[in-house]
Amino acid sequence: MNGEAGMSVPDEAMMIDGAAGSAPADRTSGMCLGVVGGQGAGRTVTAAGDTEVLEAKMKMDPALGLHDSIEYILGAQNGRHHRRVVKDDNALFAYLARNKANSNLAMPRCLRNVDDAELN
Repeated sequence: MNGEAGMSVPDEAMMIDGAAGSAPADRTSGMCLGVVGGQGAGRTVTAAGDTEVLEAKMKMDPALGLHDSIEYILGAQNGRHHRRVVKDDNALFAYLARNKANSNLAMPRCLRNVDDAELN
């Protein structure tokens, strides 16, 4: 999972202002495929837990008559923005934690293209 110039997607995500940590993960197993940033064990647990968040969202949407694919889920907690970018086939997702105080909500949207290209 290498991005431009051999950088991994998590490494590239960490270049965004306010980035605190990043981890790509397998959505079905919750297995973390790499961790960058502080709290490595915490990112691994978060990746595993986020599979439950995505699973719940995927179960709820049809009940609401929503049949679109999930592009990303954004949450805010403990002074951070937590963003989960989901691959179109729902097999992989990328987790990015950013500090609210020095980050811009719109900036990680540019990662969508990187995620699509690199999480294949």
